[in-house]
Amino acid sequence: MFSSSLSRRLHGIFNHSRSPTSRFNKSNPSLPSSATQKCNKSTAATPLTAEEHLQNIVDKFIKNTESQRFRHQKGTYDSTVRLLAVRKKFSLIEDIIEAQKKYEDIKVEGFATRLIKLYGKAGMEVPQEVSIKADVISYNIVINAFCEMDALDKAILFFHDMEKNGMEPNLVTFNTLLTALYRKGQFFDGERVWATMENKNIAPDLVSYNARLRGMVLEKRIQDGIELLAKMEEKEIKPDVYSYNILIKGFCQDGDLEEAKKWYYKLKESEVDPIATTYRILLPLLCEQGDFDSGLQLCKEAIDKGFVFHTAEVQRVVDGLAEVSKTEEAKDLVELYNSKNNLKFKLKLPQNST
Repeated sequence: MFSSSLSRRLHGIFNHSRSPTSRFNKSNPSLPSSATQKCNKSTAATPLTAEEHLQNIVDKFIKNTESQRFRHQKGTYDSTVRLLAVRKKFSLIEDIIEAQKKYEDIKVEGFATRLIKLYGKAGMEVPQEVSIKADVISYNIVINAFCEMDALDKAILFFHDMEKNGMEPNLVTFNTLLTALYRKGQFFDGERVWATMENKNIAPDLVSYNARLRGMVLEKRIQDGIELLAKMEEKEIKPDVYSYNILIKGFCQDGDLEEAKKWYYKLKESEVDPIATTYRILLPLLCEQGDFDSGLQLCKEAIDKGFVFHTAEVQRVVDGLAEVSKTEEAKDLVELYNSKNNLKFKLKLPQNST
């Protein structure tokens, strides 16, 4: 999570105007490059020290960032910064981050968010030289970064700062906060943000409604969620597969199989295609309550669509069918599943069914 010092320094980004002055500047004679430093060393083939090894990693990393494709590799950035942070090589981390600022990607919200998060992951303060133009987009970048780090109190702080600095939050701002707050179970905070959005006459979209729907289901207010779904349709916002999945999951968690199945059928009637998650949400409850016929139908449908279940999930259906003497159905499912996947583990009929 972001430290309080990082939060203060991010405030400084927006509240002070300073010309960017990169410390990653190889033309500065007072800061010799790693290449120059190496030339001053003995040319004898000696093993690299741990510090030289890390410097080599950073030099290669910075060289590789000239490739736009490489700059899209989020995991590589995270793992490299994590390695350097563990070894407390913060100056090398700063070299990496400084090297990114010359690229146009910095204007892209996702890339800029990643840079801010890299400072946070390294436990470093964001320097005031990391100047981001104070506009709605830049606030959205920082709010999103805080939300992704689960620092929701700081995200809300920046949300309130927007108006103080003469900027109005837009739908992206609200959706970012609503998604994070409702997902984390902060329902009443989410409701306050929703009310603010309505007071500003910003119309919610599908993302907004799905976020609120998730919050209602997590809060065990599933009937309110159903009413919200109806309101969406009144406003000609068509629920998507995620809308239905939220309700199906809510009923499954409550053990209400009939309602879960009803909303699964409504999903199909609305010409929305189920996704792998839809089947994985519903199948365990079908098995738990002994509805193996529906489980069989669900498995066949999912397998025909190319979705892969864990073998144990489908084996439970096979075993259940065999227990109620539906051996042929169980056998058909075993053959279908085993023919459609290349997994190491295959389905088997129970011994007393063969």
